[in-house]
Amino acid sequence: MCLFPNRKTLLNNFSLCENQEDRYIYLIELGKKLPIIEENLKTNNNRVFGCQSYTWIFLEFEKNKLKKIVGDSDSLIVKGLIVVLAILFKDMTLRKILENKNKNFFHKLSLYKDLTPSRNQGLYLMIEFIHSKIRKFIFYSKEKNL
Repeated sequence: MCLFPNRKTLLNNFSLCENQEDRYIYLIELGKKLPIIEENLKTNNNRVFGCQSYTWIFLEFEKNKLKKIVGDSDSLIVKGLIVVLAILFKDMTLRKILENKNKNFFHKLSLYKDLTPSRNQGLYLMIEFIHSKIRKFIFYSKEKNL
């Protein structure tokens, strides 16, 4: 199992990047650490539509928490963004993820200003995709009294 840095280390690592190019290089390094997902998870149900690159995200839930985020993309930068999202949402309750204001975290990483408009849109779509999956999980869990 690949270990990613925690939030504090991630913020520190990004703060050590001197410019946009360094932050992109670090994102690519993170993307290379993203474990390969099984091909059977690359379905339309797990695909983030609207992204410039082909992107899939699969979530595993455990009661009221997001246990794991796995994903894949044909872009190493997007893979790096998936890793950042996995780090950001690690150990958060589902409600906290839905209430979380992510912009502050991404501003601290200097990502919003460095990403191209299409990458920012893709990041937004990935967050919305995760929120949508969480809302569906909560709805069906209540329906089954979980």
